Amino acid sequence: MSNDDDKPPEHLKQIVRMNPAMKPEGFTTNQAAEKLMDAMKEAKAFAAAKKGQGADSKTDAKPAPGAAPSDLPQAIASLEQRFSEENKALREQVSELEAQDAGLAGKVLERILLTILAHDPELKSPKTIEALKMKQDFLIEIGFSPEALAARRKQK
Repeated sequence: MSNDDDKPPEHLKQIVRMNPAMKPEGFTTNQAAEKLMDAMKEAKAFAAAKKGQGADSKTDAKPAPGAAPSDLPQAIASLEQRFSEENKALREQVSELEAQDAGLAGKVLERILLTILAHDPELKSPKTIEALKMKQDFLIEIGFSPEALAARRKQK
């Protein structure tokens, strides 16, 4: 027989249903509500420790369904802090990936410029012109321009 204290209360499930962002990918509503319940317990224990009270068996008890609305602000504050920290880490990762993306575009642009300069430096071949027209969107995306080609030609 399972212990009813281990099941998340209905109000936590409802919170997860109302805010899909609180439900990690691949989690069921119950699993996400359990995670929220655990976060609430952590927040409660943290708040008790911060007040110098120390946790005891009463404060460690799982909230009864529909009970402890006064703990909800602490749980939300804890989740907000966790969200902020994780969001900051993700933004840093995105910044790093954007920098890598920019570096990749620069490397590909350099290879394209060198290839053009090796095969048709004056852009006189109809095939070269047609290839540039066909791939115009991509070339613009990586920073190709006649000016970039002229600048690279001067460096050679």
